[in-house]
Amino acid sequence: MCQLYLCYRYNDAPVAQQRRSYARSDRTAGAGTLGEYHVSLVSICISTRNRAAKLERHLRHIAGFQELNYEVVVSDNQSEDDTSAVVKRMRAVLPRLHYVRQPKPLGSWESISAGCANAAGDYVIWIADDDFLIEEGVLYAQQVMDREPDISAVFAQWRDYFEDTGEIGNITQFFPEEKSYSQADMVKLYSDYWILELPIFRRSVAMKWMTPLALQMPLDFHAISCFLRHGRIQMIPKTIAHVTRHPGQQSRLIYEKDYMFSHISDLELYIQGIPAYARPRNDGMLAQKVVSHYLWCALRAREDGKFFLARQYLLKAMSYGQDPGREEAAAFQRDHMMSLILEYLDQLAQVAHPVPEMVFEDQGLACTLAESYMARHPDVSVRLVPRDDLVTEPFPADTMIMVNDTATTAARREHQGGPTRKLRAISDIVEVCRLI
Repeated sequence: MCQLYLCYRYNDAPVAQQRRSYARSDRTAGAGTLGEYHVSLVSICISTRNRAAKLERHLRHIAGFQELNYEVVVSDNQSEDDTSAVVKRMRAVLPRLHYVRQPKPLGSWESISAGCANAAGDYVIWIADDDFLIEEGVLYAQQVMDREPDISAVFAQWRDYFEDTGEIGNITQFFPEEKSYSQADMVKLYSDYWILELPIFRRSVAMKWMTPLALQMPLDFHAISCFLRHGRIQMIPKTIAHVTRHPGQQSRLIYEKDYMFSHISDLELYIQGIPAYARPRNDGMLAQKVVSHYLWCALRAREDGKFFLARQYLLKAMSYGQDPGREEAAAFQRDHMMSLILEYLDQLAQVAHPVPEMVFEDQGLACTLAESYMARHPDVSVRLVPRDDLVTEPFPADTMIMVNDTATTAARREHQGGPTRKLRAISDIVEVCRLI
């Protein structure tokens, strides 16, 4: 009978503690034939929710492993289908199958973390319920870590599996040769790879930085910085998994908005983990990637109307002082300032409603703003007027007048014999926008 555990915090996982004792005493069970080092236990952690059929398919695939010494931990994120029945049924062919049903719905990473926290193995790998682990790749990674105790994590290759056709795609995460990185290589590592996924790692290392209460596993490069804090990481040219692509599913776009915002947070945490001796301020590819990420996020934040956040990203990009990054950042700053000024004008027009006509000085920044304002508000009459005419012409009271500087506003007020209610200097607006 499959045991059911209702726990999701590391401190609430007594069953895993008990299994660790048998794992140590029974370490040679199923050891296989790939070498004298191959004696450790691997915990395969699978997070699932309402996908019982896919989970069963994956478990049956794992049950066919011949060499690997392993256990399986299923983290059930409050499934409402027959997931628990599948686990009970699969217990007949997977005696080391352990089931953790979460007492409340968790985020995907928390659910994965809960499964990992209940692992008893020396090494842990997490994988989706609809993917397929490749035994040979896991065996090789296990052998490397058995042989070299200072390696905290191993990354291997994986391929796409197209569910509708059954075809195996090209290698998605490609390592042409074995390669090792230490904490001193963190800048180079980030320059070499865009993203790294599906690590097999030492449980003892992960438990040093997994938050005991929330059990939130760090994402991607932040996790790598945590691994490097306690040892080396190794890339191996072996395939460790086939990752399922469903019909109609698109690959995760590198520049999807939500992904990029989380990726930039992950990047910042990774950079914080780079030791001072290995952290040059302006280091080629690293700086270029950092700057491009910050600029992209600044653009998206600006599109969402989050101008303060956009400015924060912009300042971070410019802090790297790199060309062409600095040039791109400066160009963005000009565009950003224009966007802020136009937003300011929109707000001003609403407050001073109605504004049937906008008059701009026909030179400098005011002239540029006039073109942008016409594109945004085709229903408002926009005119360009020479500076001298702006000073002397008697415009209607509801006309909004935009001039370049305070000298022109002072000249008009003097000529008109008093203050003009809808007269604004662009230079004043620029100063206001600098504070945003």
